[in-house]
Amino acid sequence: GAGGHAGPPHGDFDSMEAPKDFAHLIRVPVEKDDTDTGHAIRHALDQGYRTLILVCALGGRLDHTLANIQDAASAAAEGANVTILDEREEITFLTGGTLRLPRRKGWGLSVFSLTDRCTGVCLRGVYYPLEDAVLTAEYPLGVSNEFSDNKNAAISMDDGTLLIGAQRDADGRSNLHGGLDRGIIDGLPDRLDVALDDDGTGGTHHGALAAAHAG
Repeated sequence: GAGGHAGPPHGDFDSMEAPKDFAHLIRVPVEKDDTDTGHAIRHALDQGYRTLILVCALGGRLDHTLANIQDAASAAAEGANVTILDEREEITFLTGGTLRLPRRKGWGLSVFSLTDRCTGVCLRGVYYPLEDAVLTAEYPLGVSNEFSDNKNAAISMDDGTLLIGAQRDADGRSNLHGGLDRGIIDGLPDRLDVALDDDGTGGTHHGALAAAHAG
């Protein structure tokens, strides 16, 4: 795995029993204005962490999936480097500058504006390139792109918040194979701050286990 030890579980534990194998818990109210994941993200930012990795944050209930994306985008707008991972998706956020992605066989690529407008959007090294484009939250112009042959992708923008999603097809390889064992997880420091969100259904944790490190 990542080689770290878990920090305290974080949540309201209204739909699961609080874990007994942790010395400390961070319990938040059941009735609140944000989700458990949102509180966990805020806690990590308040502790000075600026690289956040969320897993178990996609799928299940659509409302919580959207809430997790909004909370992650909000953290990115504050300067954090936020990634959401599951077995088929890798989502990150860009609030300016350039993001370079190595070509991965069997992976698609989509970009969406999470603000009213994202301006100066350039997509290079992809099958459907864009140059100095404006993406809006009302039209999915950036959906279902793909990497060009033998090229890395470069995504840049001037202003706004852009969601960048890479999706693997049947031949692609996931970043997660039964655990935090490769890819972006590698190189995390000795301490992992962990948040277990218990907003799931059917006994499954829907929200995020958030691993963060300062940087």
